[in-house]
Amino acid sequence: MLERIRTHEPDRACVNTRTIAQDFCLDAAASGTLLRAFMASGLLYPDGDGRYEATDRFREYALADIAVPLSRLQARDLINTVCGVAARINAEWQRSPLLIDTIMASGSYMGGAKDDLLSELPLWLMLRFRRQPPTRNPIHWQSQEEALDHIKAAIKALSPIIVVNIVSDSEKVQRPFRVVFQQGVTPAAPALGRLRDWEAPLSQRPVAGPAPGRNVSAGLPGSQPGRAVGRDKSTWDDVSKRG
Repeated sequence: MLERIRTHEPDRACVNTRTIAQDFCLDAAASGTLLRAFMASGLLYPDGDGRYEATDRFREYALADIAVPLSRLQARDLINTVCGVAARINAEWQRSPLLIDTIMASGSYMGGAKDDLLSELPLWLMLRFRRQPPTRNPIHWQSQEEALDHIKAAIKALSPIIVVNIVSDSEKVQRPFRVVFQQGVTPAAPALGRLRDWEAPLSQRPVAGPAPGRNVSAGLPGSQPGRAVGRDKSTWDDVSKRG
């Protein structure tokens, strides 16, 4: 229905009981019931000419991700998948200046009954800089902001119940938590096929990454000194509380 009314063509953008019946494959009685429910929930409002217009709330509902709760076993399998993707990011994304150093899981995954369903899986990522390999032709890295966005998007794309948080150290992680991935320590999950290529050419000229030993917070908005991330103690400020 949203795709249809987005055309802004008068005939196709119309919303009434007839178009609702067509959009949702309903009979006239069910279409009227759904229309009243839409209006009661603030999703549609009358335009005064016998037709209805969609509200911003309607668009939010139409575009919302549907997060199906997972069992604890399914959540464990999802975390294994996340670990495999993190290992692939670190190994294959050579143009990204960032590595995933540590991933921690918290929330209802850490407690509750064995048969509980999990509607949310908070994951906490600690990042560090990738070292520029000693080559004659230095790699032209992505910007730090774009690399961060790509990492968050790749992890979140695995399931709508995943909530990605970027933190500078474990003190900022929700308690209790469990470390589920560490670069060079946690084995990768079984092969899952080629990871989506988030390293497509940039629309703007890529910037070179920092030289080894450079302060991680240099160039990041709102950064402050003295915050450590990873075992190499490179400083890093909170880029995002929640993903």
